[in-house]
Amino acid sequence: MSLEEIANWASVLTGEDRRFGENGNHYYYVSDPVKRLIWKITHLNRQLIALIGLQGTGKTSALKYAFSKLLQVPTEEDRNPVIFIKLTKNLQESLERACTGAISKSIKEGKRELHAEHPFATLTKSEIKERTYWAIRQCINEVDIILVDLPDYSKSDRRLMTKDLSHIQELWRKSSGHIVVAIQEELFKGHFFFGKMSVIKLKPLKPEELVDVFKTQFPDCKVITENALTLIAELSRGVFRRFLKYLGLTIERFMLSGTEPPIKPENVEDAITVDVIIEDMELELYDTFKDSRMRHQAVKLLNHLRKVGKINQKQIADFLNVTMTTAGRIVNGLEDRYIKRERGKGREWLISLKV
Repeated sequence: MSLEEIANWASVLTGEDRRFGENGNHYYYVSDPVKRLIWKITHLNRQLIALIGLQGTGKTSALKYAFSKLLQVPTEEDRNPVIFIKLTKNLQESLERACTGAISKSIKEGKRELHAEHPFATLTKSEIKERTYWAIRQCINEVDIILVDLPDYSKSDRRLMTKDLSHIQELWRKSSGHIVVAIQEELFKGHFFFGKMSVIKLKPLKPEELVDVFKTQFPDCKVITENALTLIAELSRGVFRRFLKYLGLTIERFMLSGTEPPIKPENVEDAITVDVIIEDMELELYDTFKDSRMRHQAVKLLNHLRKVGKINQKQIADFLNVTMTTAGRIVNGLEDRYIKRERGKGREWLISLKV
């Protein structure tokens, strides 16, 4: 197993480009939320489900895996149990891609009917357009499960997201089966339609889970030490896309250095700087810390806690060179998702990373 092969695997950062299963080249780790999603839509009556997760936690991959499993569910002859809609700015194009089989069948039937009466005639553009419209309607009405993958939005894209959600509402109104919508956790708020959804949350993977995914993909790897892989997993904060990105960055820097394998933790530290991590955590920390300097300090603290373990608020203030009040604000902002407190000596609180 060479570093080049691993770098090629790590370069596939998006679920759209990743193939799983017997005919694919990527192992997929099936987490409990994904198992729960498949169970709900194969055992319960009509469901509207939001599959939420931070950017890079694998929403698209989860939908693609579910899609591949659901295609194996027995159905009536000539009935498609599930369609996958990758929503783009052009909804019509998205629907045509999802219902391509139904559209092709409808147009072929139209040509046969036309040729039976007029052997040398062809369908007009307007006739093709009409048949496409009705084929999509029929596809949506008859399918059992619709999986909708929304794009990743930035903070400035809320209007676009609202527009896309209005399209999903229309799909829900027209369909009679399940609809699952993959949505960024960072933006899952502020819209009344969210309140109608059952929520399944993709949680960041534990470092050992990320390492296990790598080991399953590359069982005989000797060019990266396990300590280095664990460090990359810890720096990724459980986000699979970041794990791949950081793995790729580490390999690139290591190969350019001309050093002989294996890659060790110090090589990871050289490649994955605090600035790289800050850039990746910008969106998920934005709502908590509006000030960019405070976001920078929050990431520095998380990185520091990974190295030192438990420290108190005074030590945090000294490390960040901020007041105790500012240190308290940073700790409070990170507590729900990233860090935890526990009693030390006397009235002291010790702060450490959540595992």
